[in-house]
Amino acid sequence: GEALVREKDDSGYSSLHFACMYNASIYVVSKLVEIGGEALVRETNNHGNNSLHIAYQQAVRRAYRNNVDYTQLEEALLNILTQHGSAKILAQTNNEGKTPLQLLFIAYDTQSHDWRWRQERKKTFWKRLSDYAVMLIKKGIELQVGGEYGIVGLFTSTSSQEVQYQIYFKTWDNIVIPALEQIIASLPHDQTLPILQALVINKAPPVIIKSAINLFTASINTRDSFGKYPIDVAACHGLAWDDGMKEVVERSDMDLLGRENPSTGLSPFMVAGVGEENTTYDVGTVFHLIKKTSLRVAQK
Repeated sequence: GEALVREKDDSGYSSLHFACMYNASIYVVSKLVEIGGEALVRETNNHGNNSLHIAYQQAVRRAYRNNVDYTQLEEALLNILTQHGSAKILAQTNNEGKTPLQLLFIAYDTQSHDWRWRQERKKTFWKRLSDYAVMLIKKGIELQVGGEYGIVGLFTSTSSQEVQYQIYFKTWDNIVIPALEQIIASLPHDQTLPILQALVINKAPPVIIKSAINLFTASINTRDSFGKYPIDVAACHGLAWDDGMKEVVERSDMDLLGRENPSTGLSPFMVAGVGEENTTYDVGTVFHLIKKTSLRVAQK
């Protein structure tokens, strides 16, 4: 019965935890979840890891050990766990404050130091992890986890320094970028992923903001659900000219320079001069925006 499947060992592992660890069939997982319900799915071990934390931590280890593609199995497992554990299981943090997605990047670091691997083997491993990240992010978007600018916790500014370092400097090129590219390509035409707005709001390193502008060229003129373009968000949050604002302005449609912010009714240079509470304005940004705006008006 339910009491039996929810019983845990001395390390806090339940029957579902062991099923996720040892690659049990979807049938077995379904039966356990059917009996234990949401409480079993969200149950944590002594490290604070729920069934989804454990499932994807083990997925990384399996990807490291062999070339077998388990992505279909992991996706089926994700669907079952989120169906019964709701959106909460994706946002649930362990004792170290990490969500399942964030733990995926940490698990990558512990399994990625085999110098004997040929380049092709590394690429396969990176592809597997990128696919896993895509699954978690897409499911999070579907269930509206973490808000539009958090992107399921991927860019959350409250993440630990360890998590931010893993995402921005250890996995950005090989895992994060391919995952975001895949997600953007799969979105319906009426849905967008405000990557640049999210990076600015969550105070990503300037090198990452500039990288995203170069890689996701269409995003520079893409509005979020509030009708704000990257230039609106960058001006509002005091993005410095040398930290990425230069690239935002140069890549944005010129008509956006004189456009009024939908929430303030001010143009970008005015917003940059006023800023938001707890943000400081950048003199360089204000100067160049005024100059660009004046040039645009003169051209008209």
